[in-house]
Amino acid sequence: MTPVHTNSPAVDISSFPRQLRDDFEKLLFAAMPEVELDSFDPAERHQLAELAFATFAIRAPGTHSVLVGTTGGEAGNRRTPIILLTDDMPFLVDSATACIGSHGLEIFRLVHPVLAVSRDIRMLGGAGNVIANLRSLGAQASVIGLVGMDTDGHEVRTLLDHIGVPTVG
Repeated sequence: MTPVHTNSPAVDISSFPRQLRDDFEKLLFAAMPEVELDSFDPAERHQLAELAFATFAIRAPGTHSVLVGTTGGEAGNRRTPIILLTDDMPFLVDSATACIGSHGLEIFRLVHPVLAVSRDIRMLGGAGNVIANLRSLGAQASVIGLVGMDTDGHEVRTLLDHIGVPTVG
C-alpha cells in the first residue's frame, strides 16, 4: 500500500521496535469479529496495521490525522484504505463515511476499532526545551515565567525540578 498523509509527513516505521508494531496489530484486530475481517488475508491485515501504526506514530495529541492509502491492483479490484485518527471523537468516522458516500463512492468494508491510547511522555516545550538542552550540556540556566497552580503548572515545576532548574512559588 502506498500511504498519502493529508496533514503530516510519512514516517519510517522500521525505526520502531518490531514487537511494538506486532502488539499494535494484535490490539487493532483483537476486538473485531472475524466476520468483519473475512475478506482480508493475513498479509492485507498486516498492511492495514502498518498504515494505522504509521499514522499513530506521527499524530500529535489532540489533533486529527488522516491517511489515504492504495493497494494498487487491477481496476475493480483495488482498495483504498482511509485511516482516520481522532481523540475521543468517534462521531467523526460517521461524518467521514457520510461525506464519502455523498460523492457517490461506495464503502465495501468499514473497520471501526476504537483503541484506548494513553501517552506517558511528558516534556517541556518551547523555552523549557531550550533550558533542558542547556542543562544537559552542563550550563547553568534560569527561567522567569508564570505557571498556574493547576495540574499543568505543577507538572511544569516538576519537570524543571527534574532537570535541576529551581522554581519558586
